[in-house]
Amino acid sequence: MNTNTVDPYGVYGKRWSLTFNQALGSTLIVGLAQAQKASVNNMKLYGSTSSPYVRRIRLAMEAMEYEFEQVAIHDAAEREAFTRISPLRKLPVLEDGNTVVFDSHVIYQHLVEYHRLDPLSVHEAQLVTAVDALADSLIILFLGEKSELPVDESRALFRLQLGRIPPVLDWLEQQAKEGAFSPWSYPTMALISIMDWAEFRNLQSFERYPELLAARASHQHREILAQTAPA
Repeated sequence: MNTNTVDPYGVYGKRWSLTFNQALGSTLIVGLAQAQKASVNNMKLYGSTSSPYVRRIRLAMEAMEYEFEQVAIHDAAEREAFTRISPLRKLPVLEDGNTVVFDSHVIYQHLVEYHRLDPLSVHEAQLVTAVDALADSLIILFLGEKSELPVDESRALFRLQLGRIPPVLDWLEQQAKEGAFSPWSYPTMALISIMDWAEFRNLQSFERYPELLAARASHQHREILAQTAPA
């Protein structure tokens, strides 16, 4: 007797098992893809059209589907309502399904973990940190002007920022010269966002930094930059 002909657990059984496993695997892959698509479609980014920290996230999310909701964070009533979403009262904030994520750094890490953005190398993280130092100092100067305070070296807070900005720009200029901002990467997005914002607010000229200007110019063909320009 040919046992493989009559035994359902022989050759035919093995073939049936293989076919079943293939079908199950395909179903799981489709299910995961649908779940990921649903998650993307349920994302909402809270921000403003002027914030450089919001803009860098919008640039990073260019290929994703999400809703963008503007928040007038300087309006008292709207700021109070926004507190229910973020006790930090800072932009940006990302809602991804039932998950609420504060701060641009944490949002980017969330997008790396759950939406397949590229993780940052140590060098890239250092570039972003330097851009953040520049951004933080410029924002403090901007808030000082907005508060009608004398933004000069007579006050320790402003003196620190005015002293920090030039060496940070010098370091970023050297990095640009070495090609650090040639790729369309998260550090490049962060750099362009703060450069455009600083010029938009008339806070900083970049005439003395030709490598930074050249790095920005090399990406000006990207439509997303025009779509997210500070306003």
